[in-house]
Amino acid sequence: MRIKFLIPVFLILFIGLCYVLFFMPSEYEIDQTEDQEIVKLIDDEIIDLLSPTLISEEEVLVLISETTIQQRELDLINAASWAFSDWSSYMELIRMGEDLFLNSQYDNSYLYYDQANSKGVDLLASSNARFNQFLENGLFQLENGQLDAALKNFEIASFIKPENEELLLAINRAINFNAVIKLYEKALKLESDELIQESLAVVDELLSLDPSFEDSFSLRTRLLEALNAINFNRLMTQGYQALNQEDSKNALIFFGEALQTELDIETVSSAYIQAEQLAIAQEISKGLSDGERYLLDERWDLAMISFDKALALNPILPSLVKGREEAIQRKLFDEKIKFYIDNPMILLDEGVLPEVRRSLEQAANFYFSEVSLMPERIRALKDVYEVMSQPIQIQMLSDALTDVVIIRKGAYGKFDSIAVNLAPGHYVATGVRNGYRDVRINFSVIPGEELALKVACTERI
Repeated sequence: MRIKFLIPVFLILFIGLCYVLFFMPSEYEIDQTEDQEIVKLIDDEIIDLLSPTLISEEEVLVLISETTIQQRELDLINAASWAFSDWSSYMELIRMGEDLFLNSQYDNSYLYYDQANSKGVDLLASSNARFNQFLENGLFQLENGQLDAALKNFEIASFIKPENEELLLAINRAINFNAVIKLYEKALKLESDELIQESLAVVDELLSLDPSFEDSFSLRTRLLEALNAINFNRLMTQGYQALNQEDSKNALIFFGEALQTELDIETVSSAYIQAEQLAIAQEISKGLSDGERYLLDERWDLAMISFDKALALNPILPSLVKGREEAIQRKLFDEKIKFYIDNPMILLDEGVLPEVRRSLEQAANFYFSEVSLMPERIRALKDVYEVMSQPIQIQMLSDALTDVVIIRKGAYGKFDSIAVNLAPGHYVATGVRNGYRDVRINFSVIPGEELALKVACTERI
């Protein structure tokens, strides 16, 4: 039973095998019949197009001229080198059209030329797409190290657009491929040896040969990061060394450059603040030191400038506040003493002499250096003050009829002549007599000068 059942199955398999071996066409036969199918298709169309209206020789010649121009355009882009079977079919159609034309079969010749022309239009239209495809294939193969295949695709693409800039760059990359690979391997070796700067120089040389070598981008980024870290560590070390040596200026420079690396911002910021605080403290100390030195040198303006700079950083530091106040007082004191010495007659004015006395008393509270000129000036002013403080006897004359008064000094009544002691200064004497116009006389008592003053009312009213 089982054997009878299997016999039909074996028979079917045997028939199928015979069909494959003897009747199914081979791949070669399929390729061989492509042109035959084209011819058959055209023949079928010829049969369909046959009509009482025949195509003239002139019409075929016009089409031949168009096809000839088209063929020249295809030759300019070397279509034979990249169109392959499409180019063979195109040229076969032209050959068949030419044979038919020579045999005066104008209708059939026109049809073949028309088919060739259509195929030529397709080839011209597809040249850009084919160029891009060959270029893309070549670039892909180049990235995968398939140098020979890449060069072949670039060569075919160059038949279409030999002056294309992107293609020329790709060809140049292919030419430099082996050199670029060697440089890349060299850069990797230098990186592994921690020769970062040298490795970076090799990568830059590599990129000058092939700016599009992708692996070099990540390597260069990695090297720059490593170099940045090395630079960061160097700057931080130099900054801390400067800080330990209380060199705030260089510490700020190093920490400032370290901040630009954008690494460990928190640590760098803290170090920078320490350097800033040191710089401020040093600036305050310098301002105080310079101010005190200028005080000793009696250079009051420079002392105030120094104290002001320091006070801008710490406006409440007592030593700075006291130093600035002293500079101001000493400057005013010196200017006042010099003014009195240069203008002694001003001591004659009311109220000036007491002020001079207070200034001389104030001088006892100040320190003067050995080279200071102030002690000598103060002694000179004391001499002037003593002279201006001593009363001077003046002679006053009248007519024994006029009442005489010296304002703020006293009334002297009627007299012919009296002697009056007056301190140097400016005075006003008045005279009053019934029936006569009052008189008023301004006069000054000056040391070293004799004075005889007459006060009498002589003009009747």
